[in-house]
Amino acid sequence: MHNLSIGELSRKLESGQISSVELTQHFLARIERLNPGLNALITLTATEALTAAALADTRRAGGESGPLLGIPLIHKDIFCTDGVRTSCGSRMLDNFIAPYDATVVSRLKAAGAVMLGKANMDEFAMGSSNETSYYGPVKNPWDTTKVPGGSSGGSAAATAARLAPFATGTDTGGSIRQPAALTGVTGVKPTYGRVSRFGMIAFASSLDQAGVFARSAEDAAIVLKAMAGFDARDSTSIDRPVPDYPATLNAPLKGLKIGLLREFFDGLEARNTALIHDALKVYTDLGAQTMEVSLPHLPLSVPTYYVVAPAECSSNLSRFDGVRFGYRCEAPKDLLDLYKRSRGEGFGAEVKRRIMTGTYVLSAPARGSIPRAASRSDGATAGGRRSPRLPRLRLEHRVDRRHRDGPSRSRRRGGVRPPGPHRGGARRHPRRVGRPAGAAAGQDARPAARLDGERVARLPDAHDV
Repeated sequence: MHNLSIGELSRKLESGQISSVELTQHFLARIERLNPGLNALITLTATEALTAAALADTRRAGGESGPLLGIPLIHKDIFCTDGVRTSCGSRMLDNFIAPYDATVVSRLKAAGAVMLGKANMDEFAMGSSNETSYYGPVKNPWDTTKVPGGSSGGSAAATAARLAPFATGTDTGGSIRQPAALTGVTGVKPTYGRVSRFGMIAFASSLDQAGVFARSAEDAAIVLKAMAGFDARDSTSIDRPVPDYPATLNAPLKGLKIGLLREFFDGLEARNTALIHDALKVYTDLGAQTMEVSLPHLPLSVPTYYVVAPAECSSNLSRFDGVRFGYRCEAPKDLLDLYKRSRGEGFGAEVKRRIMTGTYVLSAPARGSIPRAASRSDGATAGGRRSPRLPRLRLEHRVDRRHRDGPSRSRRRGGVRPPGPHRGGARRHPRRVGRPAGAAAGQDARPAARLDGERVARLPDAHDV
């Protein structure tokens, strides 16, 4: 049964050839047998899965139907699941029991999907090999001496090993697409905003996006249709109708243009280039056209990522301080010791590196915000006149207290929920405070703020310059 597609399994359930309970038991047995050698799952929810499967069978007996009703799945352990540990692959959240479901979880649950457990992942989704998890590395099921990719390596490995018909994942800088390629499954990273990020623990809020792993494009289309859609609880959610993805799978390709980015082929191994062109031939034989295009600034994408992602990581992970939820060190001497040891012991090495990088980025001088003529190092203007050099400005990076602290929901089930993306996302623009040094009295009556005991200048507004 584990080699059948979602559509095939759904038809067997509809006809009564198998029950959801039987199907769930089959996959639970595979997990018990194969997972010890793969380490693809962090948490197994066998009891809850059998209960959900029995409910799905009851719904079918009552006349309900649906392509995912009674179909098992595995969630990446970055999605909050009501009453089930949500660790994000980190010691910091090893004891965190989520008190609510992420939107992705609740929508798939409403469609009747049966959660078997939570998949291993790189800690806080930071990594590309699934070796940074607090729970140990995940093995590639095709060759256990190889990595499955990351950060969604557990979801990819579980799908490839047929531990479940499909699994959820997240993608910040390739964390669905890369492990899908390394494990030979279909991975879909939707357009940002197509799938809600509510209840998906944030790494880099302006880049994170939820997606799916499955054995085929058809299976992925079925799952994406159930996952996608507008969510008022996610401020970045796109309010647009969800297409019928499965219905468009067999649309003719004649006239379709496929762009080949020149920069992607620069320095690529000849063997890989040949394999890509072999795959493209399938499309051209079906009527599609290929054309070379260029994105000359593409080489800047990685440096940009390593500014944006660590900066937002530093901001988003500041909430894990040993006070509100998550890991807390033993017998702290004072508040500072509590902060330092809780974060030092709770976070792994890769997460610490990215936090430190992001903190440096957020505290760097605000170069580029000052008009070019006024910021030249020699103090000269375009007309040859000399102007006084402006002082180096420092930015104060703040997260709104409402978002930083999360909701005022009471503690239950042993923890307080970590805010969803709309409640803890990094600010897109640093807050501007104070007034430029040397500004005329009365020009701006707002007081200058302080950061680490220093006065912080405000970036000049348009009327200032």
